[in-house]
Amino acid sequence: MKRKHLERLRRALDEGGLVRVERRLVGGDPTYAYVLGLSDTLLLLYAVHDLHLDGCRVYPLQGIMDAEDLVASVGIGEVPPLDDMDALLRHLRKRAAPCIVEQEPLEGGGDEARFLMGYVTRVGKKPCRVHHLDPLEGWEDEPQSVRVHDVTCVQLESPYVARWLRHGGPCPPLAPGSGAR
Repeated sequence: MKRKHLERLRRALDEGGLVRVERRLVGGDPTYAYVLGLSDTLLLLYAVHDLHLDGCRVYPLQGIMDAEDLVASVGIGEVPPLDDMDALLRHLRKRAAPCIVEQEPLEGGGDEARFLMGYVTRVGKKPCRVHHLDPLEGWEDEPQSVRVHDVTCVQLESPYVARWLRHGGPCPPLAPGSGAR
């Protein structure tokens, strides 16, 4: 195992951080876990699988080919305004920040689920507008509308969004009167 990977595992052990460990396995998935113990030959992890704590695992260090300290990659450049959803969406529009705006059905309500990935183009008295990138279809011609009070989640600074926006190509300009402001 490379020295830098061993140092990352030691740091995660000391700081209690989450790591991603890749082993030398054909077709093997990475393990996401907390480091509980580390010797010269073995690594003791408490695994996280499908967002659930999934018990302890012990791996020989010689089989580790990569270890990434995920805590170092967690954070946000600038904390956006959290006064209300309107202020958050205005902030994202002003900075042309890519995001996902979600409208999820709530218990007792009949609202449809919406998952709009792209850029907020308008926030105001009318519904919020998001220029949406459909991963299968590409950029939509017109921004999609969602009422601000129906927004249940906004994802920002997401590697998922960055990856899709890279593959979707640059956001095309909107036609005048299409909701960009």
